[in-house]
Amino acid sequence: MIHEDIILSPKQIQMRKYNGVREATIKETANNRWENNVVPYVLSNKYTTTERKIIEKSIKKIEEISCFRFPKRTSEKNYLDIDKRDGCYSFVGKIGGRQILSLSGGCIYSFIIIHELFHVLGIEHEHQRPDRDQFIKIIYNNVDPDKMSNFALISPNDVYYKEHPYDYRSIMHYDGTAFGKNDPKTGKKLATMVPLQRGIELHDNYDLTDLDIKKLNDLGKCGNYQKNNNYATCTDNAENCQKYKTDGLCTSAQYKDLMTQQCALTCQFCSTTFSNPTCQDHIDDCSKFAGNGFCNNKFYESSKMLCRKTCGLCK
Repeated sequence: MIHEDIILSPKQIQMRKYNGVREATIKETANNRWENNVVPYVLSNKYTTTERKIIEKSIKKIEEISCFRFPKRTSEKNYLDIDKRDGCYSFVGKIGGRQILSLSGGCIYSFIIIHELFHVLGIEHEHQRPDRDQFIKIIYNNVDPDKMSNFALISPNDVYYKEHPYDYRSIMHYDGTAFGKNDPKTGKKLATMVPLQRGIELHDNYDLTDLDIKKLNDLGKCGNYQKNNNYATCTDNAENCQKYKTDGLCTSAQYKDLMTQQCALTCQFCSTTFSNPTCQDHIDDCSKFAGNGFCNNKFYESSKMLCRKTCGLCK
């Protein structure tokens, strides 16, 4: 395992010895794509009924926004075996034969499952793409020494990345304290990644962005695709949105894409199909989060905005 949630076949290990670690969307070879975008799978009987439903709903979400299909396996030679092992990890792209996707009990959240399924299909971490140093700064002194490989850059020879803008909110981007040492004074994780673009914060990303969906559909050569407006267009994801609006960024063509992603509510970019966009849950796992004390934990102040309704934050 080279990163916390990626395992490598012997061939992939050999390639990385010479080419460095790969990221973004792996370049197509004769063997690393799922034929006709079809991924036959089996689901372990170790999962509870509730866990199975969450996994299957996450799979269905990918099917709804792309041309990838996940039929139950019958006799296919190449297939995905979703098993309840120790941790959340996957191979990247198709490796051939029985291919393990590990989802332990602590991984059964839709955003984690979708993240791992993106790996299965051939997409890797956003924060390791070859051009990432133009967008984030890695604070290496704050990184756990044993986790340093999680910030290794990818060789541009091994991935497609120039076709897509850098996506801070990608479901494939880790949060700003990922793999950080603990601050000896506060006990909190130290920042390991700092965005270089004004107004951006690196939190856990709980849903797909339009760029995630575009990247997935470009990977599968799917043609038309459905944008994911439920999350990205109906919340503010940055703290200083009112100031940015006062500065004219909401009406600036140069900043339109950024403000749509980060300050959609303040800039009034929200879809009119939502009568009260600030009073909704934006992820599927809010009930589970609430049951684990998520709503009352001060360390999740910003993230629990995704569960405003369940957490009783609606006005």
